[in-house]
Amino acid sequence: MELGSVIAHQCGAVGLFSSKDNPDFIIYVSDIRESGSSPYVQDLFSIEYKQNESAPSVLVQSGDITSELEADTDGTQLVVQLFCHTRVQEELLETGIQRPSELYADYLHIWSISGKDTVEGRKLIGREVLSELRRILGVKTSLWGTLVGVRPTKLTHK
Repeated sequence: MELGSVIAHQCGAVGLFSSKDNPDFIIYVSDIRESGSSPYVQDLFSIEYKQNESAPSVLVQSGDITSELEADTDGTQLVVQLFCHTRVQEELLETGIQRPSELYADYLHIWSISGKDTVEGRKLIGREVLSELRRILGVKTSLWGTLVGVRPTKLTHK
């Protein structure tokens, strides 16, 4: 399972849906490995999801990370970054977030989260991403938390 799908579950939990055209947010996922004396960032590819026009959209981009979730890898450092399009800054975000992005001219860089490419590292990254998305979008958790990773139709069959 690629990290992109882990991030996509967290995006769905706060009501974000993917949009390839004019996304409100870009979540940029990459892995950093040591190559000689300097780290490098893997090339990117896009992952497409269906868009729901009534919700904010997000384009999830992921580095070419092919290790299985169950497999223990070499502990590569994974980096997750969130960028917000300037047109939705005033509508959705807290005031005071003013860090311009070098990667995307029309987006503001909001935060970076990193962790090891291990099973535990992926769980921690997922929790951190969900927590930050809730904070930024003002999504409150209920007594039971947020359902992540289970399709609602599966629940009706149980």
